[in-house]
Amino acid sequence: MFGNICTLYYTRRKLIFDFLKPGNQCRQLVPEATVDVQRRQRKMTSPDDESRSFFAQTELDSLKGKKAKLARTGTHSHVFKATMDSRGNAQVAVKLVDLRSRGEYIERFMPRELAIIPRLDHVNIVAAYAIHRTPEYVAIVEEYASGGDLLNYIRTRPERYLQEQEAKPIFRQLMDAIIYLERLHIVHRDIKCENIFLDSNLRVKLGDFGFARELRPGVDSNTHCGSRPYAAIELLSGRTYRGNGVDIWSAGVVLYVILTSYFPFGSSKDEVPAIIKRQRSQSIHFSQRLSGEVRSLILGMLHPDPKKRLYSRRILAHPWLAETPHRT
Repeated sequence: MFGNICTLYYTRRKLIFDFLKPGNQCRQLVPEATVDVQRRQRKMTSPDDESRSFFAQTELDSLKGKKAKLARTGTHSHVFKATMDSRGNAQVAVKLVDLRSRGEYIERFMPRELAIIPRLDHVNIVAAYAIHRTPEYVAIVEEYASGGDLLNYIRTRPERYLQEQEAKPIFRQLMDAIIYLERLHIVHRDIKCENIFLDSNLRVKLGDFGFARELRPGVDSNTHCGSRPYAAIELLSGRTYRGNGVDIWSAGVVLYVILTSYFPFGSSKDEVPAIIKRQRSQSIHFSQRLSGEVRSLILGMLHPDPKKRLYSRRILAHPWLAETPHRT
């Protein structure tokens, strides 16, 4: 029905699946390969559409999948958790993008994402193992983070926030990922708790590069993207920006959120002008239980002037974080 789906690239990281090694032939996809995938909740308009709804199952069959469950959904994609029968039932996540949905993400942002993720190889970034295509779908086979996302993690805590000592290693790993991207001149532009994942050992995995782009030194961008509560003032204001200052800002918001369970300037329900006004005046409420050092760090990362905002190396050298070891 779909023909052969071929692997488009391989990461430098050692692949864990025999059938993804270069030179292996793609398997023919068959719709009855897997049986317990949750149906996506959308109306099927014809038998042909009904057949196409099996793409996730059949795609996983090409990866020798035994079981697949819908892990989460996004605006343009569905993410499936798959258990593989090669190499000891290793788990992966399969991000399935419907190319028929069209729109700015499909036409503008997704090609950038597919160009960027093969270049990434860092312990604190979700690893991509392969991309598969049909004319109607793209499936990205990724590392599965069993600990869920950071937002859900802090919600499971009795206080619904982390103590400073708990937050330090998580934040340090996030900064390690940002510094790695900085060396590649890549800006993520959608860093938020929901895009930061954890494995079973609380190792941070930054994911979802749907708004990422390469931004070389001296090159400006004025694209307004990302999530309103985490977006830097220059993004919300529609100003041009360069470098990874917008990622530094978002990481500062993440730090505030995991320490307080609140947003520093407002939520997605607040109007943009009101958020910008608070950002410009750095109107941030700090709990008395937070140390002066972490307040200083957050204020430095959330400085409204990008030229005065703390940059990556100064963040790592900040007294609040300086003695937190790098984790491999």
